[in-house]
Amino acid sequence: MEEKQKQGSKEREALDAVPFSSPSARSRSPAIVPTSRDCKYYVIKGRKKAVIFNHYTFDNEEPCLMERHGTQQDVEAITTTFKSLNWEVDLHTDLPTLEIRRTI
Repeated sequence: MEEKQKQGSKEREALDAVPFSSPSARSRSPAIVPTSRDCKYYVIKGRKKAVIFNHYTFDNEEPCLMERHGTQQDVEAITTTFKSLNWEVDLHTDLPTLEIRRTI
């Protein structure tokens, strides 16, 4: 049992980023990135896409969550940055939890 735990731990350490756990993510392997873990920059080839979730207003589920002023400026800055690097930007605003899960 201990041997399996050690091996699992070593495998996780080898990954730069561990995929989040969702039904669709569980069936996929982590992306292979042609860059070593300690490099200063990532080598990213092929299609590049940034998915932005902007939450200005929230459902009434949590009354303590107020409108978040300034999120539009954040979206503009992030979008400008990624588009200047020739990335596709996919923006989603004020999605409920279920729609966020479907999008991911």
